[in-house]
This record gives sequence, C-alpha cells and structure tokens, in this order.
Amino acid sequence: MLAFPKRVRDISFWYYHTTGMVLYGSLQIGLNIFWYGVRWPAILSISIQLVAIYLLFLGLRKYYSRLPFQTLQLFSLISRIVIASFILTVIWFFIWCGVEYSIFQEWLMKYISNPLRVMSQLAYSFPVYLGWSALYFAIKAWRDWLTEREQTELAIEAAQHAQLQMLRYQLNPHFLFNALNSVRALVDEDTRSAKTMVTELSEFLRYSLVSRNKPIVILKDELDAIRLYLSIEQRRYEDKLQVTFEIDRQTEDVPVPSFLIHPLVENALRCGMQTSIMPLHVKIQAGFVDGKLNIAVIYSGYHIPINGNGSNGSPESGLEQVEARLRELFPQRYHLYTSQQNGYAHTILELAVTNGVMHEEKAAGNHR
Repeated sequence: MLAFPKRVRDISFWYYHTTGMVLYGSLQIGLNIFWYGVRWPAILSISIQLVAIYLLFLGLRKYYSRLPFQTLQLFSLISRIVIASFILTVIWFFIWCGVEYSIFQEWLMKYISNPLRVMSQLAYSFPVYLGWSALYFAIKAWRDWLTEREQTELAIEAAQHAQLQMLRYQLNPHFLFNALNSVRALVDEDTRSAKTMVTELSEFLRYSLVSRNKPIVILKDELDAIRLYLSIEQRRYEDKLQVTFEIDRQTEDVPVPSFLIHPLVENALRCGMQTSIMPLHVKIQAGFVDGKLNIAVIYSGYHIPINGNGSNGSPESGLEQVEARLRELFPQRYHLYTSQQNGYAHTILELAVTNGVMHEEKAAGNHR
C-alpha cells in the first residue's frame, strides 16, 4: 500500500494522475450503468479505453515536462496546450473506434456514418483532455510557487541566524580586551576577585555559545547573562558604575529573542560613560504595562546617536541592531523608542503578550 505523503505538495504526479483516472473511470462506468443497466461488454469497453487514456496522458505529460512554460509567453503556452489536447483527442477517438469496433461492430459503423455524431464525440472528449492539461500546469505552477516560497523562508531564516551570529561575534571587542586586562591586574592584587571575574566571563561566553541555536529564550536567561556582563563591567569601573535591577518575576518566563537586551545595555554604558556625572547609574526594569511586556534600560547621561558606521566596525548602533532583529523576527509586534527625562536616558522596548506568549496582534513597530 502506498504511503500518503505528509504534505500535499509532496504528492507526486502519479498520485494525482492515478487518483484522477480512477475517479473519472468510476464516473463513466457509474453513468453507463445508471442509464443502460449492467452491460459487461460496455464496462469492458470503458475499462480498455481508460487504460488507453491513462497511457496517452503519460505521453502528453512527457511532452509538457519538456516545455519551458515559465519562460514561454502566455499565448504561446495556451496555443501549445490547446493543440496538444486536440491531437490527443483525435488519437483517442481512433482508439475508441477500434475498441468499439471490436465489441460493437455494427453499432459503430452506423455511429461514425453520421459526421455530426463524430463531431459531437470529439467536442465531448476535447474538454476532458484540455482540462487535464490545464490542471497539470496549475498543479505544477502551484508546487513551484510553494517551493520558491519555502526557499525564500529558508533564506530569511538563514539571514536571521547569520545576523544573530554576527551580533555575537561583534560583542564589543573592547569589553573582552578590557575584561582580560582587568583579570590580569587582579591576579596579583585580589586572587579571589580575579577567579570570580574569570568565572563570570566564562559563564557569559557560555551563554553566547549555548544560545547560538536558540533565537528565542526566556527573559530570565537573558537577564542572567546581562547580570554577568554588568558584574564584569562593575569590577572594571569599580565605584564609577552602579547597577540596579527591577524585575517583575511574572515576566521571567516570557520568551524573547536571545541577545536582545545586551546591545541596549552596552549602548547605555557607551553613552553613559561619556555623558554622565560619575558614578554612572544604570537601571534595568522589566514588567507588564497595559498587558505588554515592558523592558527599560535607564541610565544617567544622554543618548548619543551614531552616524554612519557604529563603533568597533559594527555597522549599526545597539538600538538599530535590536530593531533590525525585531523587525525580522516579530514584524508589527513591538514598540522601541528612546526618551530623556530629568538627566536620565530611557530606552523602552514594548512587546505585546498574552499569558506570557507573544501573539499575532501586535502594534506596528516604531523606532523614534
């Protein structure tokens, strides 16, 4: 027994062709029995004709498979289909005559002696072959369209994965360089702190590697990685950096894109260290506001927009990286903006959620 494919588009030509012929033959035999009763010679004749039609269609399919239908002009394609269908109708008519002659010789001779009957028989059969031809090309075009769409989706997915990988590889090189230098300086001064810093750095890098195949993680894992990152930076800057977290525990299981918050925090340190009165205060908040997940990175100082290429050879600033990923992963499902209030810069990201799961009805993405 043939196994039915999991996807309709994977059904081969043989499934379509054989199923269609079985249905067509059943209809012909059923109508003949309905009008004339059970007549075995007539059923035999119809069965022989169906086998002949099945083989004729295979020949027609071989011809069609060689046609460059995607490059042919529509009129040329239609003309070839009509002509091929008519030729097949004429061939079938002669086969029909041969089968009917061998079974109903006297009846056939009377039938074909009338030209109108011959023309009506051809006119009755031609739409069947023309319809088969049209259906063949319709199915072929549909399957080609599905294949093209699937390839496009795979290409988009690969691009998104490559973008996430690029983001990981573009982690501020100065961060790694400075972290290692800080470890080196602490080795002689405070061995315990140096060991702690190495552990934090290794855990942070491990998160980067482990989540490389996970475009979506829960918010708790993302925040844990941010805590490691900021802990390392606090050991570097010492009293110049103060960090606080205000996280609603109900948000910890909400799925978010991995490495979504890191560029925002890195951007806060970049801008804050240049514009803030020391110490730099950085606050990370997460909670639900009006049914939406609200993630805020707030820091003392001012936002400094990047014109042209970003720092360290990165083509985009942190905000632009985040929005580019959100636009691809969650189109029309987010709201990202910055504001300035009382000497503090706010970067706010809103994601619409329902019961902790992102849904389809999102507000249009906007970045201002």
